[in-house]
Amino acid sequence: KWTLGVNKTTSNAAVWGDCRRTPIVVQYVKQVTDFHNRLARLNLKDSPALARHAFVEQKKLDLGWFRALESMLMILDENKLEHQLYNPLLCQERAHNRFINLWERERKSNKKLTFYNKVKETFKAEPYLTLP
Repeated sequence: KWTLGVNKTTSNAAVWGDCRRTPIVVQYVKQVTDFHNRLARLNLKDSPALARHAFVEQKKLDLGWFRALESMLMILDENKLEHQLYNPLLCQERAHNRFINLWERERKSNKKLTFYNKVKETFKAEPYLTLP
C-alpha cells in the first residue's frame, strides 16, 4: 500500500488485484511442499539429518503448526493416497486458484469497492503500474 501511495485503510483486494500479487504464503506453497516431501522421503534410521528427526518428532507430538501444514497440503492435494508424496506444482496451482476465488468474493462483497468493480473484473496487473 505504501509503494502504491494508497491509504492504509484501502482494501487489500483492490491492491492485490491491481498489482496481481498474491500473499507470500501462496507464492511459497511449492517450496514448502518440496521441503515436506524431501523430509518425508528420508530414511529415519540411516539419516543423520537433524531436520528429518525433528520432522518425525514434530509429527509424533502432533504440534499445531505441523497439523496446519498437513491440513493445508491435504486440502490442496486431496487426491493423494496415504503413502504418496504431495504434488508441489498441483498444490501451488490450487493455492493460487483458491486465492483468486477468495479475491473475487472479497471484491464483489466489499461495499467500498463498488466503483472498483465497475472497472476491474479480472485478476491482472494494471498497465499504470508498469515502468517504461
